Formats: sequence, C-alpha cells, structure tokens
Amino acid sequence: MVYHKLSKAPVLIRAIVSGELKDVNLLLSMKENPNLQDAENRSPLHAASYFGEDKIAEALIQVGARVNSKDSKWFTPLHLACYVGHQPTVDVLLKHNADANARDRSWCTPLHIAAANNSVECVQSLLPFISNINVTDREGRTGLHHAAYNGNYEMTQFLISNGCGVNACDKRYRRPLHWAAHMRHCDITVLLIMNGADVNAKDKDLYTPLHACSGSPEVARILLENGAEIDAKTALGNTPLHLACLNGYPGMVKELLDFNAPMNVPNYKGQSPLHISAASTHGTECMEILLSEGADVNQQSLDGRTALHMTAIHGRFVRSEFLISNGAVIDAVDSSGCTTLHIAAFYGHELLSRTLLSFGADPTKKNLIGRTPLHMSCLSGFVECCRKFIHLNVDLDVQDANGKTPLHLAAYNGSIDCLDLLVSSGAKLNITDNQNRIPLHYAASQGKFNCVYTLVGIGSDVNIADVNGCIPLHLAAASDYDGKCVEYLLSHCLDPNKKDNNGYTPIHYAVLGRNEEGLQHLLKACGDKLNSGNLPKLTPLHIASYYGYNEILRMLLPLFNNTNIRDETGKTPLDLASLNGHRQCVQLLLRCGALVASHDNITQRTPVHAAAANGHLDCLEMLLDNAETPTVVDALDVNRRTPLRFAVSSGNIKCVIALLQHGANVNIADIHHHTPLFRAVYSGQFDVVEMLLGQGASVNVQVSNTLVGRSLFFLSMRTNICRIRTGKHLFT
Repeated sequence: MVYHKLSKAPVLIRAIVSGELKDVNLLLSMKENPNLQDAENRSPLHAASYFGEDKIAEALIQVGARVNSKDSKWFTPLHLACYVGHQPTVDVLLKHNADANARDRSWCTPLHIAAANNSVECVQSLLPFISNINVTDREGRTGLHHAAYNGNYEMTQFLISNGCGVNACDKRYRRPLHWAAHMRHCDITVLLIMNGADVNAKDKDLYTPLHACSGSPEVARILLENGAEIDAKTALGNTPLHLACLNGYPGMVKELLDFNAPMNVPNYKGQSPLHISAASTHGTECMEILLSEGADVNQQSLDGRTALHMTAIHGRFVRSEFLISNGAVIDAVDSSGCTTLHIAAFYGHELLSRTLLSFGADPTKKNLIGRTPLHMSCLSGFVECCRKFIHLNVDLDVQDANGKTPLHLAAYNGSIDCLDLLVSSGAKLNITDNQNRIPLHYAASQGKFNCVYTLVGIGSDVNIADVNGCIPLHLAAASDYDGKCVEYLLSHCLDPNKKDNNGYTPIHYAVLGRNEEGLQHLLKACGDKLNSGNLPKLTPLHIASYYGYNEILRMLLPLFNNTNIRDETGKTPLDLASLNGHRQCVQLLLRCGALVASHDNITQRTPVHAAAANGHLDCLEMLLDNAETPTVVDALDVNRRTPLRFAVSSGNIKCVIALLQHGANVNIADIHHHTPLFRAVYSGQFDVVEMLLGQGASVNVQVSNTLVGRSLFFLSMRTNICRIRTGKHLFT
C-alpha cells in the first residue's frame, strides 16, 4: 500500500503518515472526516493501520472511523495491520470489533495475510477471534499453505501447533508440502513431514511433492529419505526424473539417480527422460548425465522416435553429436518412416542437417510416403537445407508415393527460393504426379503468383490437364483471390474456356470459389461464351444463386440472355436462390426477368414451393409480390401439393399467413386427399387450425391411406386438438 503524490493527499492523511498524533487530534477536533476515502476507497484508518500507528488508529475509531471499511481490493484495516505485522494496531482494531474473518477479493482473511508475512504475534492476537483456523481462500489454501509457500518457519510451526491441518488440500489438491517443496524450503519440508505430512500426496495432475520440488536436490533428498516414491507418475506419465530433465536441473537428475531412479521408464507418449532432455531448452547436462549412467540411447517413443529425432525437432545439433557418439542409430526411422535427417530438413535446421550428413546420414532415404529429406525441406521452404542436399547430387526429380517431386512441393507451398534453386539445378518442370498434375497445377491452386510466373516463364506447360480434366487455370480460378495468377495464365492459355471432365469451365470454378477478382479477368476474356449453348446445364448462374453469392450474381446476370435457364432437373437459378433463402439473389433475378411460375421437371415445384417449405418469409413475399400470375400461390407439384400445404407441414406460421394474405386456397387437397387443414390437425398446430378455419377451410373431409374414412374430428381427438370450429359451432 503506497500513497502516491503524498503532497496532494488530504491533510489528515499526511498527518497520519507522519505519525503526528497531536496534529491528527487537532484535525479531528476541527471535524475532519475520519471516513474520507481516496480513489482506491482507502480510509484514514487504513493508512494508520498500514503505517503501524496504533494510537492514531484508536483516535480515529473514537471519533467514528469505520473499523471494517474495505478498500477497492476489499482489504480492511485489520488486513493491512497483519500485512505489516504490527500487533499493537491489530489489538486496537480487534478491541473495537474488527472482523477477524473478513475476506478480501481473493477471499483471504487477516489470518492468510499474517501467515504469508510471518506475523506470528498478529496471529496470536487473531486466534481468539477466528472461527476456523483452517479457513480457505478462493484457491482453497489455508494459512498453512501461505506460510509454507513463503518459507515462514515460525509461522508454520505456530499454525501446526494450533491445529492447522498439515494435509489440507487446496482446490488443486495441493498440500502445504507441495508448496514448501516447490519453493525449495528444506526446513519447512522437514517440519511438515515430522508433523505427519504425506510425502506421496498427489494433486489433481497427480504431482507429488517430489515432482514439485523444482530441481532442489536437498529437498528431493529429504523427501526420498522419508519414503517418497521415486517412480511416481503424473497424469501425463512423467516421473520426477522426466520433470528434472524437462526443466534442466542436472543436480536434481544426479540426486534422483543416486536413489536409483529408473532411467528408461516411458511416459504416456512413450518418451523416456532421455527423450525429454534431448529436446528441452536446458537439457544438455541432464542428457550427458543420463548417457553416462547407461540410458538407452535408441529407445523409441510411441511414435517411433528416438532421442536423436527429438534433437532434430528442436534443432539441438550439439546434442545430436553427443548422442551419435554414444551409439545413436543415425538413420533410425519413426512410425512415419522419417529419419532424423527428414525431421531436421522439415524444420529447417541447416546446422543439424550438416552434422547428421557428416556422420553419414542417408540423404536419399524415403519415408513411408516416399519422401526424401529434399522433399521435406521443399515442403517447408528451407532453401539452405535444399542447397545442402543438392550439393550431394541427390535425385532432383525423385517422386514420392503420390508421384510428387520436390518441385511439386515447393510450388504447392509457394517456396520460390527452393523452386528457383531446383529449376536452376536442372529439375524437370512437367513431371506429372498420380493426379496427372505438374508443379504448375499446385502453384496455381494455392495462388502462388511468384511460382506461377517463374514456372510459366521457363516453359512449364499451361495446357496440361489433370485426371479431372483441369488445367492450371481451373485451379487458379477457384482460389487465386487477388486474380494475379488467373490474369497471367489467361495470357498464356490456349483455351481459357476449356472444360473439365464434367464440362465445367474456369468460370464455374471461380464462381464456386467465390473468387471475384479472378472472375472479372475470366469474364473479360471469355464472358461472351456463356450463351454459346455448350455449357453444362448447371451454369455459373445456378452456382452463384445456390450459394447466395449476390455480388458474383450481379457480375454474371448481364452476360446471360436467359435468366430462366434450367439445370438437369429443370430447376432455374431462382429455384435455388429461393430454396436457400438468399433474398438479395432472389431480388436480382426477379429484376432480370426470372419467372416465379416456373415448375421444375422432376417434382413440378416452383420457387414459391421452395421458399414456403423452408420458411424463407422474405423470399416468399418477394416472389408473391412479383409473380407474373397470381395463381402461382396455388401452384401444384407432381403430388398436387400447394405452397400452403408445404408451409403448414413445415410449421412455418409466418409463411402460412403470407400465403393466405395473397389468396391461397385453403381447401386444395393433394393426391391423398390431405388438405392444409388436415396437415395442421395431424401435426397438432392449433394456431394454424384456427387460422385456416377462419379462412373457410372445410372440416368435412374424409382422408385416405392409413386413416381411411376417418374424419378430421376423429383425428383432432387423437392429436389433442379438442376444438374444431365449423360455422358458429364448436365440437368439444
């Protein structure tokens, strides 16, 4: 607690800080407010308590200072007196009914504060007023937890002697012994154990005090000599030796090994302490100790990796040398078939790669999917590693199990430096993989303009089609969102309107990928082909309408002579926009002459059916308001179902209302003689039943199929709609 800018503080506060009792009494006699508060809600009594002015505190209380007032952190004056360890002030406050069990924002009581600050005398004063010596804060910690954490020996001893639970758990099941061990307090560790602390107690993560002792050999020795389990495992399967290696504590490693800690025991990933020390930031000395004691240098984890693999992941080239000199198998493979060199190449560890190569690592070895270290470095874009392998005259055009060369992977990743190096070293441009794709396909598919520009500029074939019939332009059209690749490929492509095996052009791909920039270039180059009649029945217009790409639809519509073009099922773009509720697309299509009364070929449904069935009220109202004929509201599909029938069946009440407002016939029955009223009764929609009856729906209906000859009244009883109105009469 620091009072900033004391010169600007109220005169009463300045007098308290100066310890001038006479001045304080004079100010109080002049009616100075004893409960004034600063910006942090601290009162004069807080100041007196913090600065240990017990007589001033007494004077303030005598003139009405609130003894239990709280500041912005919920500290009372008693909290602050305990914080500074001033027993006389504590006694004054307690004499005037200060709450010894008051809590701050962290739920700490004055006992917690005193315990954390070794204020033994204050705790002595508090004890008669404390309801529970094992009271916990927000984290479940008792005063003993705080004393043990802060290394307060006298306080720890005092609390234990007064009944504080030595094995009390906080919310993470940590005991005072966990905290004493973690903070390396040997004396408190001994004291707690002598008083019954469980040396093998586990927290929520199954850490014992030995796991928690933070690399202190002295604390570890105390725990081990008192029965701590040396091979206890955490929730992740780590022993204390694993954690010592992880945190880089060589002294702790030696101490544990002196007590015969198992060196090769795996954690739940199958990693031994040697794996951990090989990878961790400060694990060099720990690794050397383990190897000198005979740790298995080639032990594999569950993913097949050895300690040497771990050095490759993290670039520990000095440790890799040490492991190799101690017998590590240099070309050992993990579960994916990768050697240490594969991993070093993938992570771009050029120095480590050089070290491995100098010890005889095989740069041509393939992993399970046929990739060499050169593939790996190209995939991740580390040119110096690539250069090192190329200097060894490895095969530049080696293909993996999918037929991809290093150049394919460099192009895919947009690694222009690797690509330039491969090409200048003689890599072939037009080798095809199993999908019949060349590197240019992959550069185009990822929108990597620099790679596309380089490959095309040195002779890569822009017209090669893959197994799906796609040339690089198709793939660029789908994903080149700045349009640069599309524009460049268009200037070199023989047929910018080329179709894939399904008849789709690059324009289709651009629309499907929502690539507005690429589409602009394509429309400029071949937009006049959209009305040629050679397009597949699923046009770009259909795709944009289905997905609701209104900006793309706006670009396409001026280029189509007929907005009512049908796909293979006879659906128009308006059908698809209505089906998915794309209001702006529906609006655009209607403005360009799309027909509302158009029936598809299979179900004979209209856009009105689609909007009504799926509850798209905005689209439905727009369609009905712009229909070329009002009778579309009662259009029949192949089963004689009207839009109203679909709206009722789907429970879309707002759509039902809109259709009724546009004059929908409530008594049209489908081929099973089901009217909208029947469907409403059958599905138990009382509000819709009332609405339809109000519009003149007939109740004298006999239905067929599974309910042959049964009336609506009988059906209403089955579905718990117990009131059917006809005229002025109610059946109940």
